[in-house]
Amino acid sequence: MHGGCASAAVDSSLFEALFRVAAPEGVLAERLMTLGIEPSHLAQRYSGAQWTQALDVYRAHLFPAVLAHEGNRKLGRALGEGYGSTLTGRLLLATFSMLSPLQLLRRWPRFIRMGRTDVVINVTETGDRSASIASLDPAAVPMEINYGLLEFAFERMGERVTLVSENGSNGEMVVHCTW
Repeated sequence: MHGGCASAAVDSSLFEALFRVAAPEGVLAERLMTLGIEPSHLAQRYSGAQWTQALDVYRAHLFPAVLAHEGNRKLGRALGEGYGSTLTGRLLLATFSMLSPLQLLRRWPRFIRMGRTDVVINVTETGDRSASIASLDPAAVPMEINYGLLEFAFERMGERVTLVSENGSNGEMVVHCTW
């Protein structure tokens, strides 16, 4: 499947962020090319499957000695850093210091849609310092990557978050956040 097709729902800015985590050179670049991702000539959009496969390639490349779930969490944090070094990411991170944790979570669906149009996310406040995020991700990005992104965002706000997930109805994943 090539970037730019009708089912493409992942913006190239996410790949740019991933490339800031580790430059796609040598074997890493070759593996991306087999997925239809040419690092030096990115398409505007890619499929969710290509995104998930690229994340798996990067996790295996960067964290080969750790369990997949731990490597995915580390990759999520690194992806947050990578995205934060892009122009859009720098602007986004500048707003984090002005937000409360609940305000961040209320905006989370919008933030995610900046890079992924295929994900459906709903946030529900569950207490003074807690909320639940219900998401339906057709690309099935490992939840630990999302954990890493959320942890990164909360740390940028000077907060610590605890995340617990469960399977919801109809394939939804629900993450309970407390801070």
